[in-house]
Amino acid sequence: MTGAGSTEVHAAELSPRQRRASLLQKFVHFLTALTLTLKGVSKMEHPHGYEAVIALFLASAIYIVVITILHDRLHAHARTLTLSVYAIESLVSAVMAWVYFHEGKHALPYAFILAALLFAIALLVQARRSRR
Repeated sequence: MTGAGSTEVHAAELSPRQRRASLLQKFVHFLTALTLTLKGVSKMEHPHGYEAVIALFLASAIYIVVITILHDRLHAHARTLTLSVYAIESLVSAVMAWVYFHEGKHALPYAFILAALLFAIALLVQARRSRR
């Protein structure tokens, strides 16, 4: 799938440290998707005014899971897909913070603001790496 001049590293060529980092990255993506799914399902109990948020959360969770599972098979587009996942995670974390603020939660929204910022930083770091 990759060209002859590709610098993509296949899973078999990763060092133990890189493999652990990759597994941790996948775990974070799956955990984010689980959180989005649970919040989307919980909002279905009282969907009035949250229809777009529910759709965003569930669609984002599905996208994140599918891309995370297929990431290693989509070598030609891996960088773009990784950037898209981080962008979506940052966006939905910010929306999640807004939802929690709207629900009157006090500390939880700040955790999601922090998550949104960290995903945005990860996005910038990955974008910078992909330029090289």
